[in-house]
Amino acid sequence: MKKEILTLQNAYARCNTPSGIEDINLSIYERDIVCLVGTTDSGKDLLFDVLCGREKDVEGDILIEEKRLDYCSKGDYGQVAIISDVVDPFPVDDWLVYEYLLMMNRGTWGLMFVKKEKAAALAQEFLDMIQLDISPKARWGNLNQTDKLILSFLRAYIGKKKLVLLEYGFDGYNKDDFDSIRHQINRMSQMGLTFVINCNSAEVSLFLGKRFIVFKGGRICKKSQDAFVVRRLMERILGKPSNYHMSPSYKTRTVHCSGASEQKIYVNNSELVVLIEKDYAKKKKVFDSLSGRQHELDYYLVFEGILCQASSVEEYVKNKIVSIGRLDHRAELIQNLKIAENLLLPSIRKVSNFLDLYPVR
Repeated sequence: MKKEILTLQNAYARCNTPSGIEDINLSIYERDIVCLVGTTDSGKDLLFDVLCGREKDVEGDILIEEKRLDYCSKGDYGQVAIISDVVDPFPVDDWLVYEYLLMMNRGTWGLMFVKKEKAAALAQEFLDMIQLDISPKARWGNLNQTDKLILSFLRAYIGKKKLVLLEYGFDGYNKDDFDSIRHQINRMSQMGLTFVINCNSAEVSLFLGKRFIVFKGGRICKKSQDAFVVRRLMERILGKPSNYHMSPSYKTRTVHCSGASEQKIYVNNSELVVLIEKDYAKKKKVFDSLSGRQHELDYYLVFEGILCQASSVEEYVKNKIVSIGRLDHRAELIQNLKIAENLLLPSIRKVSNFLDLYPVR
């Protein structure tokens, strides 16, 4: 029988949020990979904050290996590794990999000062254990985000942690990145780590997890190991707007993005689409082109079946395509226009063209 690592008994919390958590009872076992699934206000984020010790006004019992968790005791969190991108999880760009892995772990940190080569050799053994092709003397700031995340798992293992609380957005990660992360999470699980994962994307959670806990209205509404069942349940929870149609209302062709020579973008009615790209400058370039702020990219814009000339601000204004970016910046505002009129202008760079077409009186 598997050993219980984390147990919640009749947990309640409000913490000044619209939806608290009520009567939460669950057990997470050794080597589990559990994902919390639900909407932002479902209670899953609040529960994760409670587990991380960010929210302390909690009724009920939270046990780690059958010992009640004391938020005021650092010793109680000695068995827990919290990995979160809410704050920068990797503030050590000047460190070497072996320093990051061994520095804060008892029994190994002393090697940093007296036997650096031995410390690097020890780190190499751990890297070989998970078959990660990284030099222990590589500089941390030169690594990609996927390798950094995997190394944070390894650091938790070296530090003899029992539980990893992972809160991550995974912005800009591609399929290969997710394959590598899932593979290493499974490997670390087999080595004895237990994972609780909180992610804003249900699809990412369903890909990474082996067991799923679905939240709605501050309560657990489903526990399942079947990703298909959880996906169908989330579709019912989210629902579809009554005016939802699958025909695209906004689409582009031949948008050149990172990692692909051509990228097609389709936006259906009532959809919210997020551009995800690791490189902020590249993402901004795509957004600026789609919203008419610049035209360095070669693409066609079709809005509700009508081909729009992307090089003409008249098409944006006529079709009421609104774009908001740095709205409070002077480059986005014309002082003698109303707010709504400012919103309809894609960019002040095209104001001269706009004023030629529609002179301001």
